[in-house]
Amino acid sequence: MIAAMDHNTEDTLAIESLEPEFAGAVRQVHDSGWPLALTEGGQTTAVVISPEDFESLRARGAFAAFGYPIETEEEFEAGMREAEEDSKAGRVYGHDQVMAWIRSLGTDHELPAPGSE
Repeated sequence: MIAAMDHNTEDTLAIESLEPEFAGAVRQVHDSGWPLALTEGGQTTAVVISPEDFESLRARGAFAAFGYPIETEEEFEAGMREAEEDSKAGRVYGHDQVMAWIRSLGTDHELPAPGSE
């Protein structure tokens, strides 16, 4: 059994300890760069992504809402100042607009980021 991830750490698991079939699938993620959805009862329960994709998502703050640590306190404070300035200047966007943009990422019909037009 693997312990749940603490929000402030990264848990690791040696690929050699995995069943051969799963270990091969994880290696395929590494080799192909494509994510792997893990399902149970037909429902996706987890997604395996490459370290490069993980770092890219982390660099863009994709995990901040889940309590994943931001690189430095200075980056956090700078981001908060920027957000406050954007809000005061009216550079805010509705939830539906932002979610439509996020859902379009990686598709053939990718939308421009809100405010980038």
